[in-house]
Amino acid sequence: TYVVAGTTNGCTTIDSVTIYVKPLPVITIEGDGKGENRDSICYSDEINLTASGAGEKGMYTWNTGIINDVLTVSPLNTTNYTVVGTDTFGCAKDTTFTVGVIPLPSFEIKGQELICQNDTNKIWLEYEDKSLTFEWAGTYEMDGDTIFPKVENNESYIVTAKDIYQCAKTKSLG
Repeated sequence: TYVVAGTTNGCTTIDSVTIYVKPLPVITIEGDGKGENRDSICYSDEINLTASGAGEKGMYTWNTGIINDVLTVSPLNTTNYTVVGTDTFGCAKDTTFTVGVIPLPSFEIKGQELICQNDTNKIWLEYEDKSLTFEWAGTYEMDGDTIFPKVENNESYIVTAKDIYQCAKTKSLG
C-alpha cells in the first residue's frame, strides 16, 4: 500500500492505493512424441505440442506465429519451439521445448535383380544397427539375415526395417 499526502492552501489530503502483484504464469509444453519425454519424432513424422499454464482464457503465441494452445509441427532436424503464455491479467511468460528428430533406419538390400522363373534367389541385408527388426513381404525362407524368396513372376521383394522407436523405412529389390 502506498500513501500520499498533499497540502494545498494549508489543507492536507491523504490518499492511498494498494497495488497487487500478480505472479507470472508457469507455462509448460508437453509433446505427444516418442521417447521417455515424448519429445522426439521419426524423420518426416509430426508432433503435437500443447502449451498450458496461462489459465482457462489464457492466450498462447508460438515463435512460428501460430496463436493457439496446440502447435503441430514436422521438423526435419532438431528444432526449438518457444511459446509465450499470457493470462487474463496480461501477465506473460515464455518457455521452450526441443523436438528431436530420429533418423530413419539405414540398411541396404543386396541380391540378384534378374533371375529365371522358379529359380531361388539369395537376398540379404546390410546394416550396422543390430537393434533393427525386419519384416519381409512375400513367400520366402530365411536363414539369419539372408532370405531365399521363390520368384514366380516379376515380383519385388519388400522389406521394412524398424528401430527401437518404431521408426520405419521400407525398401524393395526387383
